[in-house]
Amino acid sequence: MKVLKDARRLLAIGVLALVVQIGGPLQTAQAKVFDPVSFTLDNGLQVVVVVNQRAPIVHHSVWYRVGAADEQAGESGLAHFLEHLMFKGTESLEPGEFSEIIAANGGRENAFTSWDYTGYFQTVAADRLEIMMRHEADRMANLVLTDDVVTPEREVVREERRSRIDNEPRGQLGEMIRATQFLNHPYRIPIIGWDHEIEQLNTEAALRFYERWYAPNNAILIVAGDVDPEAVRRLAETYYGPIPAGDIPMRERVAEPPQNGAREVTLRSPRVRQPSLSISYLAPSYRQAEGAEAYALQVLSEILGGGATSRLYSRLVVDQGIAASAGSGYNPMAYDYATFSFYASPRPDGDIAAVEAALRAEIAKLLETGIGEDEVTAAKKRLVAGAVYARDNLSTAPRIIGNALTTGSSLEDIEAWPQRIDSVTVEDVNGLLESVFREEQSVHRYARGHQRTLPAAQAPAASSARPSWVAGAVAGLLALATLFAAFQARAVEVQRVVSPGGIEAWLVEDHSNPIIAVELVFRGGASLDPEDKPGLAHMVSGLIDEGAGPLDSQTFQGTLDDLSIGLRFNAGLDNFNGSLTTLTENRERAFELLRLAITAPRFDREPVERIRSQILARLSREAEDPDVIASRTLRQLMFQDHPYARPTRGTEASVRSITTDDLRGFVQDRFARDQLFIGVVGDITTDELEALLDSTFLPLPLSAQPFSVPEADIGNAGDLVVIEKNIPQSVVSLGQGGIKRDDPDYYAAYVVNYILGGGGFASRLVEEVREKRGLAYSVYSYLSPLDHGALVAGGVATQNARVGESLDLIRQEWQRMASEGPTEAELEAAKRFLTGSFPLRFSSSGRIAGMLVGMQLEDLGRPPGGKAGLSAR
Repeated sequence: MKVLKDARRLLAIGVLALVVQIGGPLQTAQAKVFDPVSFTLDNGLQVVVVVNQRAPIVHHSVWYRVGAADEQAGESGLAHFLEHLMFKGTESLEPGEFSEIIAANGGRENAFTSWDYTGYFQTVAADRLEIMMRHEADRMANLVLTDDVVTPEREVVREERRSRIDNEPRGQLGEMIRATQFLNHPYRIPIIGWDHEIEQLNTEAALRFYERWYAPNNAILIVAGDVDPEAVRRLAETYYGPIPAGDIPMRERVAEPPQNGAREVTLRSPRVRQPSLSISYLAPSYRQAEGAEAYALQVLSEILGGGATSRLYSRLVVDQGIAASAGSGYNPMAYDYATFSFYASPRPDGDIAAVEAALRAEIAKLLETGIGEDEVTAAKKRLVAGAVYARDNLSTAPRIIGNALTTGSSLEDIEAWPQRIDSVTVEDVNGLLESVFREEQSVHRYARGHQRTLPAAQAPAASSARPSWVAGAVAGLLALATLFAAFQARAVEVQRVVSPGGIEAWLVEDHSNPIIAVELVFRGGASLDPEDKPGLAHMVSGLIDEGAGPLDSQTFQGTLDDLSIGLRFNAGLDNFNGSLTTLTENRERAFELLRLAITAPRFDREPVERIRSQILARLSREAEDPDVIASRTLRQLMFQDHPYARPTRGTEASVRSITTDDLRGFVQDRFARDQLFIGVVGDITTDELEALLDSTFLPLPLSAQPFSVPEADIGNAGDLVVIEKNIPQSVVSLGQGGIKRDDPDYYAAYVVNYILGGGGFASRLVEEVREKRGLAYSVYSYLSPLDHGALVAGGVATQNARVGESLDLIRQEWQRMASEGPTEAELEAAKRFLTGSFPLRFSSSGRIAGMLVGMQLEDLGRPPGGKAGLSAR
């Protein structure tokens, strides 16, 4: 993970998902983006199939053309509420039984709601597709709801709102912006709904909405993965075909009137530790746009805010040095109106007024002089070149296709996207500037707070333990033990490649897509930071690609952008990690940039101070984040004086004290061949890799400086610490000493934790706290196994009045598991999920490369040299 300089791209990446994910190589006129197969059943259900045979898995999703903008007045949040209730049973399934079936088959599931659509998906082994179709079709037609399940789920949704909105200044501000940006259109209403209206939603309203909108002729079925289109057709006709078409109403949405004056929204709160601002304008969506307008705006957004060399980041953050972040964003994927936004935030010691003046000056310059031909050409090249990565991740095609088809675009639009981007001219871009960026249809947003110094004692911990992190990290580790078997089953070879110079890497060749993914790890992470300078490793991770060798920061980052090379570093407690992704045609240059980053980082003054300011800005924001405060405090209490108790990102004082000599010393001491582990997946042969290994890694020192980290003693058992904050929802973190990965009981402990709170809806905590009582949206437990200590931890977020009740329930289940253990049924269900789900880990090249590194770190066997196959360990 890069330090906060990646904040410059968060908005841009989010709204440009279609751009960076569905393009294709322009040099081939017949090049396909996803090459989907589509057909429509007699009842009107559109079925889209995308074949991807890289792994024996399948992604099955159903998208409905209905969202929050289709709700009746006074029923805000109903579309999202129904999304929750769709898991509550049918005429043939009890509440939660579909989720149990998915888990028993090793699958993962979720759902989502936007203003324009609602979707449900499962990812499973390919031979379980029929099971998913059977039950998804069942709930399309046969949902059963009673007050017994609706009432507690309504409280769950209210807790979700408290967590996402009421407890979070950014969430509150987002609601304020939408309500101001749109004067009349329902996009002004939050997807999750207003709390006073959520409180009134009931069984009758949910069933009425379900019967009105949920029908095959208002839905799209998307199946992507290791499938045969004709087999999918037969299954779809069997399970979805008998469902009768519905009498679906026309979408009747009130129009937005002409906007005749600029508006301003300001959130003032003591919890806003880092000021920020944005200026947003109504803009045409794909469906509304005429000609090339939407494509031209995508190119413009890439020019203004698409990367380290974009106009806004370069001028406000790098050249003027007054902003911590700056960029732009535009999302044309909307059924009705889109928006185009400019955003920026000052450095921690900066002036928001100066940043606003600079941002306004850039907008004025844009309107006065426009965009140049070279900028348009470079932006188009970056957008289209990066699109090859779309085919590397199984879930990308369904996400893009579903989003497009539910908002008025077609499969033909998706497949033609690269050519349409390539056809954008500088005249197209400059010709729409005055019509879009009109002051009278703008909204100026400000987040302001009290300027305070971040106390050293309130520095955030290494990471916030949230369920998404737990599921990915821990489940991935469990999958390592079965990785060889999976590859053997698919006739895929894991090769141990040793270069002439002695550099070792594990390789999986995959020539189906012209990309290469590299994961590397140096042993020794943030736990080796000097006691008075926590945050050193983290700061290094954000700086080693900000100029190296003969390339200064802007030249280095510009090369990455121009060649669509992804290069990121992250400092964990025990290890320092790096990731490289590149198109095959750029591999030599990509490996050369990696070599420079790890062997010759420059640490020039400008990027050092810029990254320092971004870290300080993040620390300032996190000082009022209840999730960070709770997890950080738990880690400090349990690890006490051990290095694991120190905040990985440091404190304000420590970050300010880090010098260039400190940064250089870390690289010199830690980056060496004897601490290096490498995994490579993609379009490269062993011979090609051998040469690149030597040129990239032989310049490293042979040996790192000796280091040791003491074993941790877990303390403060039984302590209860309360930190008072004026917020509507409390966040609780709790834990005890755990089990390290090298303990013989580790995998048994993982299975037990899955049953307790790590298995989502299959876990006891979710059942008791969320499902039965509606006390929380999120409740969980997880294992945190580190090299020199371990925790079993958990957490919950619930309304203040019910903290005691929630905590008592968690403690009861914790103790019941300790005293009684799991039941035989729970144990069997957990084992079925954990053994059945391992193919899902192979959904992208980067994930596989990461597992190859993990296998080496955990010593989970060694592949033979050469090109022999592997047997399971």
